[in-house]
Amino acid sequence: MSVRDASEFLLPGVVASLDALDDLEPQDEAMCKIARHLARVVDQASPAKQAYCAHWVIPELVRVLAELGCSPASRARIKGGKAPVELDSPLKRLRPVGL
Repeated sequence: MSVRDASEFLLPGVVASLDALDDLEPQDEAMCKIARHLARVVDQASPAKQAYCAHWVIPELVRVLAELGCSPASRARIKGGKAPVELDSPLKRLRPVGL
């Protein structure tokens, strides 16, 4: 088992982000639990599972956090403003539509 620096863990950052949201409703708790669970899965992944987490779990965590308003684009949409301009990239062009 490898030892990782505590600063590499996602869960503390996810918890801090969720705690900073001041407009969450009680019905958002399930999404918050999903976010914390996904962060825990990534944090507890063995080195052999880290590539899997990077490919599948982290993008799902990002989507859950964005849905809750934890990204600049989602906060802008929630506040009724314009979302930041997304830059086009070769990697984005390779991703399937909807991701």
